[in-house]
Amino acid sequence: MDEVILMVSDLHSDFELAKSAGTFSHRHKAPVIYTGDYVNDAEFCQAINEHSQLIKQLSQAKREGRITEENQEEITQALKESASSIEAAGKKLSGMYETLDGILKEYACGAYGVLGNHDPKEIAEAHMKNLIRLEGKRTVIGRQAYYGIRHFSIPVYEPDFLKNPYANIPADLEALMKVIDKVDVVIMHEGAHENLSHEGKTHDKALAEALKKHGKGILCGHIHTPYHQLKGQELIRPGPEGEGMIYVKVFFPHKYALMGMGIQEFKKKYQG
Repeated sequence: MDEVILMVSDLHSDFELAKSAGTFSHRHKAPVIYTGDYVNDAEFCQAINEHSQLIKQLSQAKREGRITEENQEEITQALKESASSIEAAGKKLSGMYETLDGILKEYACGAYGVLGNHDPKEIAEAHMKNLIRLEGKRTVIGRQAYYGIRHFSIPVYEPDFLKNPYANIPADLEALMKVIDKVDVVIMHEGAHENLSHEGKTHDKALAEALKKHGKGILCGHIHTPYHQLKGQELIRPGPEGEGMIYVKVFFPHKYALMGMGIQEFKKKYQG
């Protein structure tokens, strides 16, 4: 192979795939780009959801005058157990990021990426030190320049985000426009294009139109269904749905090609 870049999305704790990506990185001297959702956060999400429901129930009970001295001890115990569940799930989640971080550390040419809506920011940043983050800056990887946009779908563990999940878009779009002429590909967790979003809808019209107007490629994930389009506006979305797909961009002197490979086939060929 000539110069190559490997693109992977939505690992959700598939450490075997992460190790295979590392093997690929060493064999082909290739950087690896991820588009978010690195670990399985289901238990953490459940603990947060259950705690949120408990708080709502207690607030309702307080408004209705149902909280008394007789049930105060029971309420205190319920809150302690809920907090304990969050702490235990958080520790397990931290351990997953640390496991992945140890794998990324061994990559031959670096692991790059953005966070997804299932990546609690504080936990991910504290325990995944070997991911070179791309949000909010122009980064040259191989022969192309990438710019990362912060994720904008709803994470259950960021209550303020629920009020306006698109709050980051205007500032991120404004910052991108300042360097747009020096960017080849915009990377984000979600896709700003009708073919890269849930139910054929764009997550943010202004972002999608800006990228299409300037002819910038999009690399994303989130939906899990693999998709790619190179004619016109370049659109690439690796994903684990079905057989799953990863993509390899192969550079030649004056052009590049895109190769897709099923995840199981990839794991078999590049066993970690």
